[in-house]
Amino acid sequence: MTQEEYLALAESRYDELEKLKEKDNFYDYEKGFDEIWRDLGRQYMESQLNEKSVTSDRRKKTITRYGEMLILKSNRYMEGRKNSFGISPCMQELMVYAGQLECYEKCNEILERFLCIEVNPSQVYRVTTSVSESLQAEDDTGERILSPVEKSETLYAGVDGSMIST
Repeated sequence: MTQEEYLALAESRYDELEKLKEKDNFYDYEKGFDEIWRDLGRQYMESQLNEKSVTSDRRKKTITRYGEMLILKSNRYMEGRKNSFGISPCMQELMVYAGQLECYEKCNEILERFLCIEVNPSQVYRVTTSVSESLQAEDDTGERILSPVEKSETLYAGVDGSMIST
């Protein structure tokens, strides 16, 4: 995208940005402002990632921090990406973070609320599981991390997510 094309794109949204001044409260102003800039960012990013393309085929649907976009499979960022699940690395990181904070059924609500991007809980599960397995493979050295507890020492252990009948 040339500078002129970018300026034309930004100018096409100028009236919408100016209209935000008419909002009754700061919440509506900020929410509208974020929507416009997120969309501008997505359009610019998609254009930049598909530069020098003369055809619209051979594109991969990819979920990014800015929403869903079509990116050329031949783009250097797309080549050789195994287990990408059609999700950008940045979005994968956010999904894994949400996935480890909350159950998979709820983390898609968190992502939608914070990022305004709809994702399926099964996508979050697949990405989180894949990252977890790759981290376990790296960490699986077979070496003991903690030394054994001596008989004279006291060991305290906690279990989360369980119920004890009383």
